[in-house]
Amino acid sequence: MFRLPFSADSDDSWAGPLGATLRACRPAERRRRRLTDSALVVLALMQDLQQHRGLSCALLGGQRGFRDDCAAVGEKLQRSLAAVAEPGHAGHDLAAAAAWQRVLGSWDSLRHSWRGLDFDTNLAVHSALVLDLAGILRELAETHRDALAERCRVIAEWPQMVEHLGMLRALGLRLIGTPDARADAPICDAFRRHLHEARSALAETADLIQGLPVQTLSEQAIARAAALRAQPAHVDAQDYHAVLTRGIDAWYAEIRTQLRRP
Repeated sequence: MFRLPFSADSDDSWAGPLGATLRACRPAERRRRRLTDSALVVLALMQDLQQHRGLSCALLGGQRGFRDDCAAVGEKLQRSLAAVAEPGHAGHDLAAAAAWQRVLGSWDSLRHSWRGLDFDTNLAVHSALVLDLAGILRELAETHRDALAERCRVIAEWPQMVEHLGMLRALGLRLIGTPDARADAPICDAFRRHLHEARSALAETADLIQGLPVQTLSEQAIARAAALRAQPAHVDAQDYHAVLTRGIDAWYAEIRTQLRRP
């Protein structure tokens, strides 16, 4: 009788590309990939929403140089959110969830109204949406811990770390562009709090990101935020935005790398 030299459940690492194909066919692997794809969709939306928050807040503060970037990010967000409902989309499994429907409704209202909001309201509404997306990720990780295994921490916790840098970007642009904000106690207190949390989060993950680009770029972003806190009048808005964005983007890139590992 002819026998296969290995089964789909055996250790087929020696089989190279064929082994990888067999692993991808397993039900557990297909489930993990589907969940990972959904997480990647939410992460991309979270990243763009954080960017839109910072840019729209800057525009409300009179920094017109960010107008085109803000419009482009807003259009990208709208296209991405609408695409999730399409059959076959990587995040289609999310479309029917109540939490996802709340995100859609909130964004639809916000995208039409943010220009008429004050800074505090715009920041709060954007931030609530960001946290809703982070909540979807956290629920995904907790519900499917068996399938996602070591990826759970990356999905559930790391986006929260990135949010501290995202808030430093938005609040920092406000402090740079609006001198009166430098005497606004709630804004200054929030900036100090997120700066402290960003430093703590970087220290907590130091063993996991040692020597990676995300560590260097995060350190640079935190240092720039600390410099802004000391002398906000001497910081260029475009440069500050670029440095913080590089740190944020590096975190998202590392999260994606971690999730895509076999």
